[in-house]
Amino acid sequence: MLACGTGLPALAEQLGEDIEVAGVPAARFTFSAPELRLDRVVSTPDFEIRPSARHGFVGAEDVVPGETETATRARVGESLGAVREAFGLPREPVLGDVTVGLRPIPPGDGVLCVPLASAPGVLALAAHPGVTLSASLALRAAEQLVGPR
Repeated sequence: MLACGTGLPALAEQLGEDIEVAGVPAARFTFSAPELRLDRVVSTPDFEIRPSARHGFVGAEDVVPGETETATRARVGESLGAVREAFGLPREPVLGDVTVGLRPIPPGDGVLCVPLASAPGVLALAAHPGVTLSASLALRAAEQLVGPR
């Protein structure tokens, strides 16, 4: 199984396949929160964060096409407020950099799960966020291999 969002096209290309994973606008932001003791990815409806050795923590927010930078920054601020509330932090996390770019998210229902014609038994699997959808993704992959129940 090939399971990688950003690198999926390059992995599939090695097998002679052409797979595209669409890019959607997203804001990546860094922040520090000395009181936050977190060693794994946390994704909720209000925020998505992960620890980073270089930056303290890294978060991501969707960007509505055509919105202003001020609106994007406001959404990032809401995420930081949600982090503070969820973890009971004594103060708001300190925002670092905010950059807007593209992150790979499959179109439609947000899950790509297709067999590769050039490699029988190999599936291409991509989703966002893969970490929180792992059970659903495993089911989707099993259905591709053996058919729906």
